[in-house]
Amino acid sequence: MGYRESYDLWSMDDFFDLSARTELMALTDEADIEDRFSGNIEVSSCGVRGLIGAGTNRINKYTVGRVALGLSRFLIAGLGDDLKKRGVVIGFDTRNGSKPFAAAAADVLSSLGIKVYLHAMVCPVSQLSYTIRLWKAACGVMITALDMPKEYNGMIFLDETGDLMSSDEMDSLSDYVEEVKDYKEIDFRGDQKLILKGDVADNYINFVRKRSKLDDADLKRKLKVVYTPLHGCGNVTVTTVLMLEGFTNLTHVNEQVKQDGSFPTLNSLSLDDDRALDMAIAQGKLEGADIVLASSPVCEKIAVAVRQGDVFVRVSDEQIMKLMKEYSGGSDDAYEKDAVVQSLLVCEMAAEGKIYGA
Repeated sequence: MGYRESYDLWSMDDFFDLSARTELMALTDEADIEDRFSGNIEVSSCGVRGLIGAGTNRINKYTVGRVALGLSRFLIAGLGDDLKKRGVVIGFDTRNGSKPFAAAAADVLSSLGIKVYLHAMVCPVSQLSYTIRLWKAACGVMITALDMPKEYNGMIFLDETGDLMSSDEMDSLSDYVEEVKDYKEIDFRGDQKLILKGDVADNYINFVRKRSKLDDADLKRKLKVVYTPLHGCGNVTVTTVLMLEGFTNLTHVNEQVKQDGSFPTLNSLSLDDDRALDMAIAQGKLEGADIVLASSPVCEKIAVAVRQGDVFVRVSDEQIMKLMKEYSGGSDDAYEKDAVVQSLLVCEMAAEGKIYGA
């Protein structure tokens, strides 16, 4: 089927909802139409990513559903009846569309008899990883495009250990997704009895707190911290962990606390862009902070700058990981994969004067 035939089908067939058909019928740019229907969204080793919008080459309810159907068949082939007992965990970030995309994936999985643990609220990807292990699920799906521009969304896939699926697993998943040729194969009705909505934030916060290495309450209380979640998933978990662990001299960049998929104060969603810390550093200078901390929008990475005299100096990712490995004695690898754990340990190191700008 050519791109024009696909466009006509999506524009006129009432299998596709009114909002998708309306969006498509309003298009006048032939190049845009061709791009939207030039093929299907692909599953790569990094997962699935694409521009949000109607079309086979965009991220929308139907392309997410297609991937979810392929994932269901991939898991059933590998696990059989054991899959129905273990289930799949789904989480989502603050990007536009993430929550309804997560619900669509849950509906498709449950329609095939697969139990789904659907996070009730946005969560860091590290919390999803923890939830997979907690509930002994077969795998996890996170609706996110990581640090791609705000116009994008996507899916990443975690295995039963909470790590990213291997390249071999992703290749197999891709094959199953490619076998879904007809979007009308996708059943979005779902089985609500199999979709369990919940929140394990308290369990996860307790898991993170057990990684603490510092007992000195005075050092913690004296450290002045400015934190920004950059409109993303990190605020509740990072703030709660730090406050419960005694870092009470903590303020937020209020303009960046609100969860907002348009990310209005950011030039880029990547923490590699030094501008990500601009507002936190400006506030840190005004408040006399010792350290400023940012978590990426999906809270899979952190950025840190520490005060040196009258300026703040960014701490490199390599330096952070090296210091954490030394600080943890190499006994726990959670700091390597968990940005919330990293946030706690960075503040503890700063309180003890063990972290310096690069």
